[in-house]
Amino acid sequence: MKILVKVWHIVEFAFFYLHRFISSNIEVAYEILTPDFGMHPAIIEVPVIVKSDHEILALVNLITMTPGTLSLDISDDKEKLYVHAMYAEDKDKFISDIKKLERKIQKLLN
Repeated sequence: MKILVKVWHIVEFAFFYLHRFISSNIEVAYEILTPDFGMHPAIIEVPVIVKSDHEILALVNLITMTPGTLSLDISDDKEKLYVHAMYAEDKDKFISDIKKLERKIQKLLN
């Protein structure tokens, strides 16, 4: 039964990240192809709930692989992650989206 749950978490994560990846690509492509300037760039401090090194590594890499976001640094105590975002008009929503990604990573790696 545990293997089915793990497979479910893998499939759930794949669809979650694929949706996020494709929508971010579309958003950045639209920005490049249109003369409008719709970006609200910012560096955001995100409290981190994942604790192990491999979870943090996965989080940092997945954020950086998503167009429009870049992981910059993590605090020495591994409690805060600094992320540059091209579209950060709603800081709370951005942090909430990162938290969703963290929860998916925890399910996947634990």
